[in-house]
Amino acid sequence: MAGISPARAGVATAFAALVNMVGNIAAGRLLQSGVPAPRLLRAGFIAMALGAGVAFSDPDVPAALRYAGVLCFSMVGGLIPATLFSLAVRLAPGESTISTTVGWMQQWSAIGQFSGPPLVALVASMAGGWQFSGAVTGACALAGVLLSYFITSALDNPAATI
Repeated sequence: MAGISPARAGVATAFAALVNMVGNIAAGRLLQSGVPAPRLLRAGFIAMALGAGVAFSDPDVPAALRYAGVLCFSMVGGLIPATLFSLAVRLAPGESTISTTVGWMQQWSAIGQFSGPPLVALVASMAGGWQFSGAVTGACALAGVLLSYFITSALDNPAATI
């Protein structure tokens, strides 16, 4: 485990969760200051792809640098949930469907959080190591970037459906 004790690994994991909260809060502040939601989504997805690429890079890369990739993945990736929740309210088909739209988004988020780690573990198991884990995460992040373009068109054309 990168040559650190389980106690230190626990603290490092907790810190990664903490910086994710920083990203969530920052998203709200950035949205309030006028930063467009699609830009925040793209920044979050691109940072997640890059962070995962560094985190799962060659084992000869220093553990501190790989951990920095984890922190980048977590903190800047934290922009995504808050941004999506704000968009769910804005892009709901009607006022009476806001709660359903937010619930639908929450369910898909949960499915991703539930199925993503086993998918990465399956790829790692099939590959005999973690070397392709960054590619799996990068592909998912690319899908998120592409979806952000659909959101942009929906924001630009409120009559369009996503």
